[in-house]
Formats: sequence, C-alpha cells, structure tokens
Amino acid sequence: EAAAVGTPVIQVTSLTQSAATITFSSAANGNTKLDRGSWKGTSSRDGGNAAKAFDGNAESRWTTGMNSKDVWYALDLGANFFVEEVTLDTTKSPKDTPAGCDVFASFDGASWKKVATCDDKSTLKTTFKIAASARHLKFVALNSRPHLHWSIHEIDVKAATDKALVEKIRATAAKYRAEAK
Repeated sequence: EAAAVGTPVIQVTSLTQSAATITFSSAANGNTKLDRGSWKGTSSRDGGNAAKAFDGNAESRWTTGMNSKDVWYALDLGANFFVEEVTLDTTKSPKDTPAGCDVFASFDGASWKKVATCDDKSTLKTTFKIAASARHLKFVALNSRPHLHWSIHEIDVKAATDKALVEKIRATAAKYRAEAK
C-alpha cells in the first residue's frame, strides 16, 4: 500500500470502557510528500509517457503536444490520502504550464469532484492548494497557448492529516469517556 514519507498518523493507542487514548503525529511542516512507488498516470493524449511526469527525472516529461484545450492528465496515488497540495513542475520547459485548468478528486476514478482551479499565469510551476481526500486526481486544461505544449516534468503531491477528521475522532473519544463515567 502507498505511504507518505513521514506519513501523518492518527492512532488509537488504548481503548477501554472508561478511556481512549489517541495519539497524533505528523511531519513538522504539517504535510509530507507522497511516495511515488505505487502511482499510475494516464492521460487523454500521449498516455504512453504519462509516468514520465513522476519518474524522478526532471529532464523527462509528459506532454500534450500543441493545442492542449480539454486535454486531461490523471494520477492514481495508489491509496486514499488527504491531499493538501499538488505541484506540477515545468521548470525545464518554461511556459509549458497549463493555460488554466480544473483539478478534480475521486476515490474510485469514476466519480469526480472539482477541488481547485488554476489560472494561466504560472510559468515554471503550478501549485494547487487542495485539502481533499482522494485516491485519484485529474487535471483538465481549460485553454491552449499558441505554439506551446502543456508539459509535466515532475508532480509532487503533499498529504496532510485531515484536521476535521482528527477533531471528530477526539469528540467521539470524549463522548465515550463521558458515557463510561
């Protein structure tokens, strides 16, 4: 199963009729880069090179070729994560960032929810703040740039702990403690 480097952890370390102990740990910066080992990439164009977007080699890339409007790139993270941030790096191909795009998240790769939109002002890296649980991410280009491609040299995905979920777990534990008294 996929894991994050320094994965944030919520763990019930002790649960009895009278008490529950919950420990919570996470990376010092609040988010961690996901391990790419179980990722799978697909796209509506040049799908055979989709894995080049996360192969660890900044010289290689997935690219649309010209006219990228409505082209999509999808990423299967291999497991569900609370995704906090995604960066599409095109530093080696300046201006090959998406000319605006919508970002969608999904647990099953079939039902999608829009979680972010980017403008067309990025020139080297496009970063999305997402804050959504998902296994699959899809990026859909809204427009094209004349005489330019949409490329992805490297994708970085940062996961975090869903703070709302942590609070829900803490509230549930407090409720059980109160009922047990």
